[in-house]
Amino acid sequence: MKLGNLLFTLALAGSTPQVVMGCLNGYDAVPGVFVEEAAVYHIGEVIIDRKLLHTYLKNSATTCATQANERCNDRVIALLYAQQFDEALALSTSLAARYPQEYNVRITHAVALELKGNFSEALLHMDAALALNPEAHKGSEWIHRNILLQRIAGHAHVAPKDLIGVDLWAGDQLHLPEGVDGAALLAQVHYQVSDRMHFTPEHDPLFGALVWAYAELLHLNKYRKIAKEHHALALRYGYDPEAGNTSTPLAGTDVAELTQDAADSVGTGRRRIDPMDLGIAFGIVLMALGAIVLWAVNSSRSKTG
Repeated sequence: MKLGNLLFTLALAGSTPQVVMGCLNGYDAVPGVFVEEAAVYHIGEVIIDRKLLHTYLKNSATTCATQANERCNDRVIALLYAQQFDEALALSTSLAARYPQEYNVRITHAVALELKGNFSEALLHMDAALALNPEAHKGSEWIHRNILLQRIAGHAHVAPKDLIGVDLWAGDQLHLPEGVDGAALLAQVHYQVSDRMHFTPEHDPLFGALVWAYAELLHLNKYRKIAKEHHALALRYGYDPEAGNTSTPLAGTDVAELTQDAADSVGTGRRRIDPMDLGIAFGIVLMALGAIVLWAVNSSRSKTG
């Protein structure tokens, strides 16, 4: 959906409010999405206004029930984020039958099918969508396709390499294999992680494996604090490093601590405050106070002189 901090809002336009959450169907085609490009993604920086979301769902219900068109695909998106999966699938099924040549409609229908456990049918619609627009979503949908293939095979626990197509470990060393464009891979994995985070069930080890892969790529790119957050988040989704046959660059870190980091960071809408950040902030305040005191002393001297 993006490479950076994403703010989802809702724009209510007159009597026909439009949802502006575009992560599933191409955010650039949906009015009102705010995207700030950045290098990495922090937990808690995707914001969904639930009150406006439900207002939109209420106000769009009649229109999409009586005169559904392509724009009702936005309602499917909203229903997925509200985790109203049955209604989302019913509407997306109708839209996919009516607009089979619309990429946004087909890919959203694939997600709705996946979330209801219809993995094989979801793959058919995903392939149809990618035939219409193979470079969509920063060219990252091959990762989503790998997730679907693992679901179809019934694999609950896999190694990250099974999803991203690259083994980031050589023995006990984390590394980027020769010939792999690390920046492009990070951007694609980033897109898929942030795209799926707010409609993925709380326990999904496959998604956890993708988050773990993201954490390892972040670590390789020296974003180690954020990598730790995402290792914790992967565990929260049920990823098992041993079952996935992977290592971790956070050797010696207690798993319970990682899980608590995720609990503190996710669901509160904000990141856990780092003591080092507080120390830096305190130091800046002290420097500012010192400068003010020095200015006051010099000013007093100049007046008395």
